[in-house]
Amino acid sequence: MAGLERKKCEACGTWCANDAAKCWNCGHVFGEGVSEEEKENVAKGQILAPEATEENALENNIVATILKALAYVVYAVAFLAGILLGKDLKGDPSFILMLVYWIAGLFAGTMLLGFSEVIRLLHEINRKTK
Repeated sequence: MAGLERKKCEACGTWCANDAAKCWNCGHVFGEGVSEEEKENVAKGQILAPEATEENALENNIVATILKALAYVVYAVAFLAGILLGKDLKGDPSFILMLVYWIAGLFAGTMLLGFSEVIRLLHEINRKTK
């Protein structure tokens, strides 16, 4: 798949986008050797580059991003399904059936959003412990 290729930073071991010029985590410039200063910073745990932001970390975590987007899609689809399909056998709108669709969508979307947040937090913890 295009855009999903990754390369591993030689200095800190973080996976970065294949077309990145430098590591978002430690600032190491790809294609250059690892300097002694970079090795010392990684050993001390001082690996975050000044320009490393939460947005960059989330961009690097594709699974969390996809789950979060999917959660919002589930919310929207459940809301529309409740309106469009929430009808009784006679074809009259039924608030109870609408509510069933909305509650099911709210539950499913919230579960996906929760999983997304757990994955994002685990990714952040993993990044900080390297």
